[in-house]
Amino acid sequence: MLKGDGYETPENFSLNATFKLDVELWEIGTQDERLTQVELLEMGLSQHEGEITDRYVGVSFTALRVSGTGAAFRWLLNLPTVRIVDRPPVIDEHMEALLDTTISEIGEPATPSEDAPSIAVLDSGVNDLHPRHVFVFVSGWDSTNAVFICRIFSFQRRRAQGPEGP
Repeated sequence: MLKGDGYETPENFSLNATFKLDVELWEIGTQDERLTQVELLEMGLSQHEGEITDRYVGVSFTALRVSGTGAAFRWLLNLPTVRIVDRPPVIDEHMEALLDTTISEIGEPATPSEDAPSIAVLDSGVNDLHPRHVFVFVSGWDSTNAVFICRIFSFQRRRAQGPEGP
């Protein structure tokens, strides 16, 4: 996106203009090494009129929100550890009001009609050992709606309960 806006090289960043951009780093080493990498970047940015305003250093992904002048981004973009720099996402205006909605304002969901399609949410991040999830996972094939619904159980749970589950 930045290239489409005329920022094809670090030199395209005007030295005194200010920017707020998202930066993704190449993953190197352990999480502790990446935390150290972010601390070093923070020190370098402070010397180049920039700062890290938000950060996520995960197991396999490091993302930073960086604010600063063009000078800071010129410095940053010449580092071999920087993978991607892009504008932060912008929330659609009609969605912004929904973000302030509380659960009590949503109310009860409407009952779907008999011919409504089935919906399956397949998320590898689901913790199937969570007490609220134990009885909601379904397996099988819904031939009426042609939707495959997966059983999401951990390997240990399947092994402990046998191949048929509870």
